[in-house]
Amino acid sequence: MQTTANMGENNLDAVLDQAPWSVLARFLVAFTAFTLIIDGFDNQALGFAAPLIIGEWGLTRADLAPVVALGTIGTALGAAIAGYLGDRFGRKNALLASVMLFGVATAFTTQAHDLTTLAVLRFFAGAGIGGALPNASALAAEFTPPRFRPTAVVLTIVCVPLGGMVGGLVAAEVLPLFGWRTLFLIGGLAPLLAAGVLAFGFPESPHFLALRQERRPELDRLLARLGLNTAKLVVATYTEKRSIKLAELVGPVYRHDTLALWGAFFCSLFAVYGMFNWAPTVLAGQGLNLPDASRATATYNFGGVLGAITCALVIHRLGSRLLMTGFAVLAALSAVILASIPVTTGPLLWPLWLALASHGFLVNGVQTSLYALAAYVYGAETRSSGSGAALSVGRIGAIASSYAAVPIAVVGAKGFYLALAVAMIGAAMALVLVRRHIPIRSRLVASKEGATNTASDFISR
Repeated sequence: MQTTANMGENNLDAVLDQAPWSVLARFLVAFTAFTLIIDGFDNQALGFAAPLIIGEWGLTRADLAPVVALGTIGTALGAAIAGYLGDRFGRKNALLASVMLFGVATAFTTQAHDLTTLAVLRFFAGAGIGGALPNASALAAEFTPPRFRPTAVVLTIVCVPLGGMVGGLVAAEVLPLFGWRTLFLIGGLAPLLAAGVLAFGFPESPHFLALRQERRPELDRLLARLGLNTAKLVVATYTEKRSIKLAELVGPVYRHDTLALWGAFFCSLFAVYGMFNWAPTVLAGQGLNLPDASRATATYNFGGVLGAITCALVIHRLGSRLLMTGFAVLAALSAVILASIPVTTGPLLWPLWLALASHGFLVNGVQTSLYALAAYVYGAETRSSGSGAALSVGRIGAIASSYAAVPIAVVGAKGFYLALAVAMIGAAMALVLVRRHIPIRSRLVASKEGATNTASDFISR
């Protein structure tokens, strides 16, 4: 049974879908995406700096593993908490708090001189990094007409590996000349500058405002700035504000898809964070110098950017089930190929770079598309909470990958890559089990003509 809140939400989506995607709305989505470039940079900063920290402090890879894991635990908690806060108090406010948190924590990392301090700071940085993702994806979705929404979400989330690519290129130049502390200083100042823009120049999500009758004047002003006619807009009326509970995500409506999404997030984030956290260290251990190891990781992220953009452009043509499952299977195959490639130096590095770019293309194509799939599966009232919960479960996979340093020391790089292959097979299996996949474009068109109700369900989300 449809609630009055959902009626107001659907009406707003109808208004958005009948109007052009305005220049202002595109700018707001673009700036949201920019915050995730910084997010991706800071997320991988420790991975780039790890070889230098290990050498400077006389550590082993296993010594650094708890620090990596604690940072990832922070991202899991941050995603869950900030997702809830975004649904309750506003996507903008939650994103602003997250960006400020990881900016301050990353900047203070320059003052770390022992593992305990480094671990605490990475925990708080991780909490901010994790909290930014669900709210940034929700904002991107909610400033976008429904017909473009999955594409906009994926193109926003693609900025995470893009930030990692930028980080790899910056690290290759900064680390040999200025050391690892300068890398964290850059990673700390950039989000604080972005936070100023968010605080004073960024509006709240129209969907969040539409669900709160007392904020109707603010909604009208925002929609007018977006060039939309609000005369016929019906806004939801609440007698009380309802909080989103975990039980709702695993209740009869969402249970099957929630559990499948959690499995897909777990496996894909194991593979992604395995590369984020340990690729420079693994490659350095195979004989590459630090600049080449950083550039090789940037190549992986460059492939990830291309993969996410490709998925964003074709996800409606092929549907998310075929596209994402196929990418996951091919990602597993590419990891097996990586395990068989010998690492050399000089011009013979190109086979390794090509294999890393291909693996990044496939894995990140799956991982970033999961946010678009989550935005489709969950309605507006649960979008941040649903995405945040899925990301939090996925972070458990990322935490598991943090301890990959121990088996790497025992079985070497080949075992590391084969573990990534197993994870992506798991992601493929989970994606097969999702019921509410993004449909192909022909089904959307047919639905609009009354043949099915798929598109109307999509637009309502």
